[in-house]
Amino acid sequence: MKKEKDSKPFYKKVWFWILVAILAIGGSNALTKQTSSKADEEKASALKTAQELVESKASFSEKTLLWYLTESASHKYSKKAAQYAVENVGDVWVNEALDIAKEERSEGKTDQEILKSLTDKDAQFTEEQALKAIEKLNE
Repeated sequence: MKKEKDSKPFYKKVWFWILVAILAIGGSNALTKQTSSKADEEKASALKTAQELVESKASFSEKTLLWYLTESASHKYSKKAAQYAVENVGDVWVNEALDIAKEERSEGKTDQEILKSLTDKDAQFTEEQALKAIEKLNE
């Protein structure tokens, strides 16, 4: 007697599904690496931009820099990349606040007026950052 040949379609065979699983896993790993690489590039670019901005004459708080990197017309980084940049640009916030405080002192403002200005909805420095900046200003 002859053995009957297995007449199942190829997509119902175990070897087919093992092959599909291997290809799917391999493909998803490649896609993840590519996506991860693009995210890393965006973070690096956002950090470079943040460093350039805090080194410029403009002064930024953490919140205003985050807004600028994500919402301004010239920069549209993802929130994740912008947050990474803000967290890794360095401990610059007191000095950024100090720049504004110096300018406001030259306009004749008192410590209280400067504190209010640094912590208002426009500047958005924390009270601690503003107080440290005023302390440095008065040294």
